Amino acid sequence: MSAPAALMKAPTHAEVTALLAESDRRDRELAARLTERRMGYQAAKALLPAAFNAGYAQKHAELERDWHAIADPASCRKSHATYEARRWGPGGPEHFADPRPTDRTPGEILKRARASWEPLGLPEPGMVQLIGRIGHHHPPCLPVCYSYEPGWYPSEEAGKIVAAIHAAVAEREAAAESRRGPQGTVIPFHGRGAA
Repeated sequence: MSAPAALMKAPTHAEVTALLAESDRRDRELAARLTERRMGYQAAKALLPAAFNAGYAQKHAELERDWHAIADPASCRKSHATYEARRWGPGGPEHFADPRPTDRTPGEILKRARASWEPLGLPEPGMVQLIGRIGHHHPPCLPVCYSYEPGWYPSEEAGKIVAAIHAAVAEREAAAESRRGPQGTVIPFHGRGAA
């Protein structure tokens, strides 16, 4: 492979000088551009908080000026005592939790609740749903698992069923543990090489 003739010829002193001068010119131009950018960034960095603060101050002044035009119609020009009476009731904060004439009785509350859940087919309060063998987390099922049908139970009865299941599971685990024997037992070695 032969190189082109232009590459074979060594550059002259004038060409090298011109190339170095061009490189210096480009370095100065780059340094000037970077300096201008740095100065612009610093100027913007100094002016930006002032511009933000001026904007916030202007908005604050506008809100101060317009506050009564906005708030007075909303307040209906009522006194603080009127607002406190609406907030706490006629007796003030000391009697806030006292019964009021508009409160419902427990019977009315239950009647309203029953009217809301009965159309949905939901049970009465105090009922617990036991879903049966499909919801157990202790496979395989025990005989006690077959002693009831899935459905809604009063909470006392459901508690007894769940306690019986827990007792049966604990009994099965204790029996399995006793069959396993103690863990980590060291069996002495009496074979060849024993001391």
